[in-house]
Amino acid sequence: MSIPLDIGFRMWNRARQVSKRHVLQYNGNAKQICSQIVKKCYDKDHFNISLGHYNFFWIRDFSWCIKPLINLGYKKEVNSTLEYALNIYSKHNKITTSITTTNHPIDIYYYSPDSLPSLLYCLVESNNKKLARKYKDFLNNQIDIYYHAVIDKETMLVKKHDKFSSIKDHCMRHSSCYDNLMIARLKEDIQKLRLVNFFKINYKNLIKDYFWNGSFFMEDIDENNLSGDANIFPYWLNVFTSRKMLKSSIEAIKKERLEYPLPLKFTSFRKKQIWQATFVPNAQGTSIWTNMGLLYIGLVKKLDKSEASRYLERYTNIIEKYHNFFEIFNENEEPFKTFFYHADDSMLWSSIYLDLLK
Repeated sequence: MSIPLDIGFRMWNRARQVSKRHVLQYNGNAKQICSQIVKKCYDKDHFNISLGHYNFFWIRDFSWCIKPLINLGYKKEVNSTLEYALNIYSKHNKITTSITTTNHPIDIYYYSPDSLPSLLYCLVESNNKKLARKYKDFLNNQIDIYYHAVIDKETMLVKKHDKFSSIKDHCMRHSSCYDNLMIARLKEDIQKLRLVNFFKINYKNLIKDYFWNGSFFMEDIDENNLSGDANIFPYWLNVFTSRKMLKSSIEAIKKERLEYPLPLKFTSFRKKQIWQATFVPNAQGTSIWTNMGLLYIGLVKKLDKSEASRYLERYTNIIEKYHNFFEIFNENEEPFKTFFYHADDSMLWSSIYLDLLK
């Protein structure tokens, strides 16, 4: 499956418009800029991921922002967003990566192993047991579908050679560490929500056996590569809580310079991509993703608050430089762009920045 034509056209059209004029700029300092963005991302009854070409709902991205949004006083809006998503998902009997501006659930690009886990994570972290009970039958049915679509019954890990979307959906990965971490968290949240549990094994031990090489978590099951997502989500999801392992992962990230000049890159090299990524080469290679960067800073803060403050100051400077919050940066700290694509702006991810300021 590809990005629907209307979304693809909107991305291309916005890239053309941005090339002719500047992206919207907000007044004020970084805190004021991000506060305006978060407020504007709420559309009637739900949060969209941005005000640019991704001005619709993504469950993955919303899950990263849910705790910051609640901490910032958006509890009511968070619950409304979850009600919005579950209402549409249940009507169409599927949980997808995204919901379009016309309220249609779609997968970009394929079925993703993190969509269901992200939704249950949101229900748990928002403590919304009422919604979980209301949609219990639907959620149990989706767990069953997920189990048969995603899980290799011999290894109990994500199937190696099936096409799935994920956080790094432009690249070809085989049973990535990130996807398997989402299963580990899914199992925990299924138990907390008292839903049907097909996952009877210890995923923490399984993931450590397959992916931990003694210094960092490997990107996928076939390659001993370091990637940013594989070494922040074990700890952000609280699947692994060892300070020693976290410190080792952060040291590996620094050694590979994935946090320079700004946190955080996926990898230090370009990886084989799916054909759709032809229009945005290197978007998920050595480019800097601000969502992961902020999650990384939150983890660094657990070990070294002064270092986390220095990282956050870099973000403050770049937000105030552009008077906006961008999705992706090149290594020269300019917003990522190609002929067909310009980094999205006014991201809901800015809520994570605001939460880190506290």
